[in-house]
Amino acid sequence: AYQWAVNYSDCIVSIGDKMAVEYHKRFGGKYIVAMNSIDKPDIAPYTATNKVVQLVYAGNLGLNRWKILSLIAQCLVELKEESDINAELSIYSLIKPNKHELRALSNPPYSTYKGSVDTEGLNRIKAKSDLLVHVEAFDNNNRHITRLSISTKIPEYLASGRCVFAVGPPDVASIQYLVDNDLGVVVTNNDKSVIKAKIKEIITNVDTRVLYANKGIKIALEKHNIVRTVEAIQHIIVNAVKNYKYKDNQVNE
Repeated sequence: AYQWAVNYSDCIVSIGDKMAVEYHKRFGGKYIVAMNSIDKPDIAPYTATNKVVQLVYAGNLGLNRWKILSLIAQCLVELKEESDINAELSIYSLIKPNKHELRALSNPPYSTYKGSVDTEGLNRIKAKSDLLVHVEAFDNNNRHITRLSISTKIPEYLASGRCVFAVGPPDVASIQYLVDNDLGVVVTNNDKSVIKAKIKEIITNVDTRVLYANKGIKIALEKHNIVRTVEAIQHIIVNAVKNYKYKDNQVNE
């Protein structure tokens, strides 16, 4: 069915470069990449004023992402015990975790599941945050499921003007996108000691947080601008209609 759709289509819109490359190899076709596009939220520029560094995760806890968040929470506990570094992870998700997941994620004040929140409320939370967290699981099954997908929250994080801290496999598209474009502090293995060291580094280095916060806004406006994306999609549709009419006229003649 997909092969038929590719053969019939004038152009295919892909969510990312990795997906476009693999689908082209497997099915052929002409592709354009249009990632999630955003309007820049009304959030004040980042300043490091929190005495306790605030980490925020907003998104799906499924596909074993909760396990990586739990690992980050363990690192925050150990950093407090070993280096007296104070940081808290707040977790927001539309779908409530089950009892087992909730136990793994709940270790206040170091990590707390805080339920769901609407867009306006989330923007207020981001405005008070120091780091926005993105995670992907390392097990083979979920790694395969997510390898071509780029999370819709990546552009939203970048546009928020806060440093991104990410943990996930290097071959998963969303992690690869952050690494390739140097858009945050990224850990590409699930070794707790490495994750802890990176968290300590970014918590103690305000300049790095400011650097990535400013860079994120710049990239969001350049690569995830909703006006440019709309114009690109409109151009594709207009050309597709023109090509269809041209082919139809050729058949009729």
